[in-house]
This record gives sequence, structure tokens and C-alpha cells, in this order.
Amino acid sequence: MTLRRLQTLLIVYLAGDNGIYLSDIRKELDATGSNTTKLVQSWTKWTAKKEKGPGYMTSEPDPMDMKVRLVKITPKGRRFVDTILGEDGCSPRPRGGS
Repeated sequence: MTLRRLQTLLIVYLAGDNGIYLSDIRKELDATGSNTTKLVQSWTKWTAKKEKGPGYMTSEPDPMDMKVRLVKITPKGRRFVDTILGEDGCSPRPRGGS
């Protein structure tokens, strides 16, 4: 996992249940639009290469403005990040324990 991919996942995670616009992720990453799209797609159910992805986020047209994409963390993605961050939000949970 690259640092950019992890940054993308954390940006979407921190956006909460309402999600974040793809354009705002691009600004946060200071990246090109196409690079941002590929980073987001690498976390969705199907990657840019049409391969099965992890399904940690969704990217769909915003129902209020179909020209923009709204990116949201999935429950599976939230569990993954929670596992990385740990219960206190900053340290990993011990493996194999509670």
C-alpha cells in the first residue's frame, strides 16, 4: 500500500457518513483529477483496471448534482481503518486479542 493510497482512504474515512466530493479529495492530495480517480477506484469494489477491489469506499454521482462524484467509506472500509487506528484512534489493536 502506498502512502497516497492510505492518505486517500483516511481522507474519505475522516469525511464521515456524508462522504466527500472527489474534487475535494483531489485538493487535499494536491493531485491531478485522473490520479485521484485512480486512487479512489483502487479502494472501491471494482478498480480502474476492472479487477475486483477491496470495497472500502464507493464513488457515485451526487444525487443533487450529477456532474460531481461523491465518495463514501463503506462499513467494511470503516472496520479496516478502525483496525489500523485501534480503539483510541491512534494505536493499533493487539493482534489475536480483543
